[in-house]
Amino acid sequence: MLVHKKPERRQQGGAQLSRDRIPQVDAVRGIAAAAVAFVFHVHFLLGDYRTGPLDGLPVFTWLHAYGWTMVDLFFVVSGYIFAHVYASGEVFTAGARQFWVARFARLYPLHLLTLVIVAIVLALGTPVTGGSIRTDGWHFALNLLMLQESGLNDRFSFNIPTWSISVEMLCYAIFFLVAGLHFKWLVTWSAMLALGGLALTISGDPSVVHIARGICGFFAGIIVYRHRNAPVVVPLALLAAGAILFLLPKVFDKGSVLALTCWAGVLMLAPKVALLGWRPFTWLGDLSYSIYLIHAPVFWSLNIFVFGGERVPDEMQPVALAGAVALILLLSDLSYRFFETPARRAINAFGKTQPPRAALAT
Repeated sequence: MLVHKKPERRQQGGAQLSRDRIPQVDAVRGIAAAAVAFVFHVHFLLGDYRTGPLDGLPVFTWLHAYGWTMVDLFFVVSGYIFAHVYASGEVFTAGARQFWVARFARLYPLHLLTLVIVAIVLALGTPVTGGSIRTDGWHFALNLLMLQESGLNDRFSFNIPTWSISVEMLCYAIFFLVAGLHFKWLVTWSAMLALGGLALTISGDPSVVHIARGICGFFAGIIVYRHRNAPVVVPLALLAAGAILFLLPKVFDKGSVLALTCWAGVLMLAPKVALLGWRPFTWLGDLSYSIYLIHAPVFWSLNIFVFGGERVPDEMQPVALAGAVALILLLSDLSYRFFETPARRAINAFGKTQPPRAALAT
């Protein structure tokens, strides 16, 4: 069983942190989700790949081109939080039932809901950039089993962003085995897995690369957590190294390179940044999973039913995007408060596993 301990509170970087939660890290996850949904994936709505109404501004231009690397930041955040939740003591005390019920309760309800919604939407029309989405029975079954990115699939299917959720489930399984069998060697194993994942990103197979990116980032996050109190010169050096390596010719996947450098540095610095503890940022962190799973169904629905499955005209793009973003944030807030949280509590209660910290891991 998980050992329940009274939350410890401490001051760090001007913001109060609890043993249960690191709000600045939640905020980073929220910002990453917003970058993927509202910048990199705007083609789901507008129809233009890797551009948008704000293209030309330095940050937006980079995110339009490389916003997909925010998914690697998700993986690093997940590993960091899992280390905080399950591996911050001297032993790994999570039982299999508790661990997997908590994982199922956290991820599956919204995944299932959005899967069904996307299946209905895509049955009624094809969005402007959605012609290659797999919507057959085989891929629906893979999505039901959260195996939509497992090597058994043929490219992306249904709610495209959930490919990373499928990969995370594999990372959870590896983490559970490694932590349960070799907890004292967890950091060593994590280093080997992170480097092994990096090496596998040279594969030309998209599924292998996606899975390798997840393993690399997730286990890099565990290492980052164990060295979270390193002197500030360490994350600054990682940021500099990442910037240099990113500009060099590609050898390994650039997302994994960032996971081991820049994103690791960001997570080391985040708890020291009081601004990230500001409520709007932590609210975005609360909504991160909803934003990530809801944005594609909303974008596709608007493109199909409002714009007839065609590219949105240039003059309408700013208003269309602003309205869609507002709608996604509203639906995500409602989902978090009235669907995700109640469903998670109900499933945990049914499974008689209510670890106060385990529910935080994503």
